[in-house]
Amino acid sequence: MTLQRLQAFCAVYERGSFSAAARVLAVSQPTISK
Repeated sequence: MTLQRLQAFCAVYERGSFSAAARVLAVSQPTISK
């Protein structure tokens, strides 16, 4: 697992949705949900 994937996982867990995590990480939602 890469650091970026771990950060994405944590952001989704903390915020409860892929779209909220994507906004916080400044990436697109499809990038987060991969």
